[in-house]
Amino acid sequence: MRLQYSGEEGSARRCEEDDIDHVHSYDIDCSYSTNCGLRFQEYFPDVAHVVDRTRWAIPAVHIQGHKEDCMYEFAAAYMEGVGHFHGETAEQYWPEANQVGAHVMQMNNGHRQDTLNDHHGDWNWKKTMNLCEYLCEHLVLRFTDSS
Repeated sequence: MRLQYSGEEGSARRCEEDDIDHVHSYDIDCSYSTNCGLRFQEYFPDVAHVVDRTRWAIPAVHIQGHKEDCMYEFAAAYMEGVGHFHGETAEQYWPEANQVGAHVMQMNNGHRQDTLNDHHGDWNWKKTMNLCEYLCEHLVLRFTDSS
């Protein structure tokens, strides 16, 4: 993306990137977004402006199980200025999970369930541990560096 600056010579220049909002896509954003702004205002007031400029979306596959209202309010296909994007993070795990398939086929039912639970838990733990780094790099730093 090419950044364009506005403002007169000698005055503080403002980057037009400030005019761009952020689209957050997650399978429960209809619930998650309800109090997110208030929580950031209370616990992280210095970056609450980032949340205020965030639009919330639900990935296309996951929105099928939601209420009909969610489809029109949170589907990226109905959002102005949002194109189609790869927001199906649940499906990114399957290549990793398929590697354990050959191992669990030979296990009894209890051992297989425990092994699959361990692998799912490990994947979720890795996502959780990287979430802070992702938010700092992609949300907070992007908006604070451009001001």
